[in-house]
Amino acid sequence: MRFSRPPPSATRPPLRLAGIIPRHAEPFGIHRKLRIVSQFAIRLEENLGSLAHVRLTTLMGEPLPEVDEERVDSATVAVPFVPKGIANPFHLPELGTFYLWTNHHGKGFSASHSPLSMAQAWFQERSTQIAQAIRTYTRKGVPLEIAQRSLEAAHSNPDRAMQLTDLVRASESLVRAVAHTRLQRLNGRPVFLWGVQVHSAQDEIAHLKHFNTLGLPLSEQGEWHALIQHAQQKRMVMIATDLVHPEYEMTVSALEAHLLKMLNRYHGYIRYWEVVRDAPTTLARTGLPSGTAIEFLTRLYQSVREIDPQAVRLLGATHSLYYYKSGLAFLDECIEQEVPFEGIHLILYWHDGDLFYFERLLEHYGDFGKPLYVTLKLPPEQSHPEFWRADAVRWIDSFCWMALSKGFIVGLIFDLHSLEPLYGDVGGALSTLLARGYNPHCYEPLE
Repeated sequence: MRFSRPPPSATRPPLRLAGIIPRHAEPFGIHRKLRIVSQFAIRLEENLGSLAHVRLTTLMGEPLPEVDEERVDSATVAVPFVPKGIANPFHLPELGTFYLWTNHHGKGFSASHSPLSMAQAWFQERSTQIAQAIRTYTRKGVPLEIAQRSLEAAHSNPDRAMQLTDLVRASESLVRAVAHTRLQRLNGRPVFLWGVQVHSAQDEIAHLKHFNTLGLPLSEQGEWHALIQHAQQKRMVMIATDLVHPEYEMTVSALEAHLLKMLNRYHGYIRYWEVVRDAPTTLARTGLPSGTAIEFLTRLYQSVREIDPQAVRLLGATHSLYYYKSGLAFLDECIEQEVPFEGIHLILYWHDGDLFYFERLLEHYGDFGKPLYVTLKLPPEQSHPEFWRADAVRWIDSFCWMALSKGFIVGLIFDLHSLEPLYGDVGGALSTLLARGYNPHCYEPLE
């Protein structure tokens, strides 16, 4: 499933247009509250959730900085400017609570849409998208009967909440069917990195026999040679992570010294190096202006090549509506400024959308022309205070199909704790799902 990416001029305003300061500007990712004089009202029926975590976005879906909202009534808030896109968590019967995002059919909203009904706007936009996609992929031989029935149910159900539930089901059934058909026609993938992110040098990995990739957080703490040697014996690919991390309380020179220390200690053992994790946030923490930050980033990546000419250098980014994060504008600038890196490590959070949203989002990141390594933050073992997913195991399985079906995605990584029971999953369905690994010639869906 391919979604065209609008030209840059259509997706992002100039840095200071209408007082909006993107999170990647001066310095990268800095978090501000904005005060602007005009107002735009957003409504959400109370049975569908609250607007406590509403997010305003660019046309491409990049979260804008937090704004001062005015509570009009229990179901309405007024924001200080007209956004191009809006996202909010919805409580959907039989499905859960997670974000749904709309940008008015790719055109953005205008003042005439105020007051905006979030549910109605999302329903109209997604109905059009799914109906069009069903027509397109049916002609290509993709079996979409389930998606079609769910779409019809969405339009015939008088209950608004169930309309949205059925439409999400139609959307996710469409994504599953397209991905599964693509994999069947390709006879699987010849190479795919199916990985686990460990958290310490003492983590046990003997039970991870079905995985072929290991993420190692090479911080100052811990001696990693024993775990590295064990992984080498199992012929596992290793990815170094957390070398330069946004949570490190270090000066710029200390961050660079730490990176060089880890490179000199472990180069030759590890081929993939995520040099900077969540780069926009990390650079914002340094306090460097944007131009100087890009120069610093370029110097770090050049240092990796000088020490290890065979290294594959990954640039880390996080995209999350809930956490006000996006790497789209930042990666645009890095490519324009010719920062030397070979791949993108993208961190996603399960609660930021349905499968159709993530399908489109991954296409946007794929448009950068770099191999994509994805870490999916899974639903927690205990209920999240704001979000939940009733069909979590099946949803995760479907996300795997989707990732595997996209040629520009070369790896999918989970946290080690993801193998533990999920939401009372006493039968171990998730453990079975993740532990079965990936057969490149026949990826069987969970049914």
